[in-house]
Amino acid sequence: MGSGASSGAGAPNSLSWPEGARALLAPGWAPETKGLKYQGPEPCREDGVPYWQLGGPSKARLRITDDEASVLRLGPQFTVALVCRAGAGEAEGYDSLLLGEDNKHWLALKGGEIGTVSCVEGESGKSTNVKAGIDRKEWVQLFLRPTTDGGTSLLGADSDGLVELGCFPTSLIGSKLRNGGWATNEVHLAAVGIWDRCLSWAELSASVAPQAKDDRPAPAPAEGPAPTSFQGRVVDLKGEPISDVLVSWSKEGKCFTDEEGRFSAMVDDDDAETTVPDDGASQGSAGSDSSWMSLSFQCEGFAPMASPVAMGSDNSVQVIMRPISASATLDASVGGSVVDPASGSSVSMPPNVLAYPDGRPVEGPVTVALSIIDVTDPAGLASMPGDFSAVGADGSEVKLQSLGAAWIGATDEQGTELEMREGSKYTLDLHTNAKANAEKLGTLPEMWSFDYASGKWILEPSAMKVNGEDAPNAARPAVASSSSPPVIRGKKKGKMMGAYEYEPTKPVTGCMSPEDFMKKVAEEGEKSMSAEVSKLGYINCDLAYHHPQRAVMMKGLVLNSKRQPMPEVQIWGTGRDYQGRTPDATAADGRFGALIAQFDSEVDIEVQFKRTRADDATIEVYFPSDKRTKIKDKALADLMRRVPGQYQQEGESDGQPLWVNQRVLKGRRDEAPSPPTISWDLARRRWLIQVGDEVVFLFTAGDEPGSPCIEQGWQAASSLAENVHPPIVTRASDVMSSKFGPFRTGPPGEFVDVGELVVDA
Repeated sequence: MGSGASSGAGAPNSLSWPEGARALLAPGWAPETKGLKYQGPEPCREDGVPYWQLGGPSKARLRITDDEASVLRLGPQFTVALVCRAGAGEAEGYDSLLLGEDNKHWLALKGGEIGTVSCVEGESGKSTNVKAGIDRKEWVQLFLRPTTDGGTSLLGADSDGLVELGCFPTSLIGSKLRNGGWATNEVHLAAVGIWDRCLSWAELSASVAPQAKDDRPAPAPAEGPAPTSFQGRVVDLKGEPISDVLVSWSKEGKCFTDEEGRFSAMVDDDDAETTVPDDGASQGSAGSDSSWMSLSFQCEGFAPMASPVAMGSDNSVQVIMRPISASATLDASVGGSVVDPASGSSVSMPPNVLAYPDGRPVEGPVTVALSIIDVTDPAGLASMPGDFSAVGADGSEVKLQSLGAAWIGATDEQGTELEMREGSKYTLDLHTNAKANAEKLGTLPEMWSFDYASGKWILEPSAMKVNGEDAPNAARPAVASSSSPPVIRGKKKGKMMGAYEYEPTKPVTGCMSPEDFMKKVAEEGEKSMSAEVSKLGYINCDLAYHHPQRAVMMKGLVLNSKRQPMPEVQIWGTGRDYQGRTPDATAADGRFGALIAQFDSEVDIEVQFKRTRADDATIEVYFPSDKRTKIKDKALADLMRRVPGQYQQEGESDGQPLWVNQRVLKGRRDEAPSPPTISWDLARRRWLIQVGDEVVFLFTAGDEPGSPCIEQGWQAASSLAENVHPPIVTRASDVMSSKFGPFRTGPPGEFVDVGELVVDA
């Protein structure tokens, strides 16, 4: 009987049509409407379905003999439903299924063209044809509804459910049904229903929903580590957005920022390298009991940047990139210097120190670029890569307080990135106004380089000078008569010990004392911190400190404006009386408890959170962490991996907006020439997520398309070989920031409870 009708569909009560019909006509069915009478030929029956065989040689018809209340007259709002099929005969012409008193053929089969239906103006003979898939074997359900422009819409049903087949320009409003089966060829009619309202798409869709059994397995429960999702914005030091920034997290994983600097993506646990903290994590914090992954940011004209995100969480990231402040073209065999005119900082390259990544020496012109970071500026400090965590020479993990930093890069004429030749060094002279209380930390400044692979700073043993005078550190363990060479302490059986601390021994001469060095770095005003370093990239002049010897843990509760806990929110702690930042993230209950800060200091806390936009210009698609399913089929898994991301509105589809996945469009052209899209399917009144021509997820909206941004309602397409959980589709979010503080920390090793932090979200 077709989708939505049982084998006994000859009786109206065996159909799943919506209730409330003004009239139901079917063989053997007594009309319930008072004053309505009709006559038809002796019913036929096939496979349990009774029907009228009309037209043809017998010229039999279904005749309306009485309709006192005019229930068969169509008002301004109506729905007509019928179950029919084609019969015998190949004669040309129109074989009417339903005919009105005004000689309008509400619906007719076009003789000689099996599958085509028509609406015919009786007086003028004007007709409109629509392909409807009607044949002589299968029963089909058809529906007529008025259109907003005065015509008539024809709907049908197939294995995928309700579908709009087309529209007739003819209006049926005011027409009254007179008979069925005005036909040269045979037509078979099993049931007719008329409603005095326009049945909604949802009602009709439910009435013809496919009944075929789905033998696919139910979605498996979430297994393994949850995926990592992130969204954020990249801006410059003035807060202006930066577009076309390459955001990457592995060799294959990457996306680009849009015109507003925004980006988003989802990463499977096996798609990125992780970094596991090693400093006494609190179990109440998402940032402490999970590992971290580093995102890399690159854009022409700017120094590269890296920022951590918590694995298995939904992260909001605000990234600041700084422009390259100075560059010069040098002869690699001669060397030369690059000076930042704003700060006076410089890089001096000796001859023949640059090489290609494979070790080959560089010949000819090279471009050396420099970007100096003012760590006394909060925006400058935030433009430092990583999270100020570092790994010392002994393998211990420490936190850093910066005195000054720079990014140094070198390329050949073709733009190929260069490295330092093994065993070679150049001189970096940082001019900085930052100061530090080295005596409080019990450490001396060292040079550190940033490692993108781990997202950590690595100790660069480098003999340093302060204002041109030799200074003691790990690379130059010389002190004045009152002190001794530094003693570097490391881990013992997993226990963290203080590093780079100093103990008095025998007197040694050759440079300033540690006490004098500490006084120098604590002075106001500009100072020069120079050293010979062996790596390009980010170089940082820092003091290291451990937890718990020189640090405290800060904890608190983040609430929104309705005082509801905010999970998976990024937290940053920034020193007011020292230049350093540390991250944490809230757990499911909105609490954080592993925010490291220096002891006896003033610290500001920044909360970065998402705020959903008011428009649909950009849409985010992601799979919820608790619904993640490991898909065994590789082809399907690759298909699903391309679905998440940020979709930007670009043009229209069937009169509604079309969104295109920006990650695939810009980031993986070679792998996906046809990027995933979100489009409107007018014929079926549903939103589709497609990868190329493959429909992977759909959401049936109804007569009004509304917005595809819903958290529940999407479902996997029946064509998928394996059942999967559907994604969440939402409006894009902006990353907002609220700052709190200052908070005063106490003795080292203690917890500092900052209480409730309420943000405007």
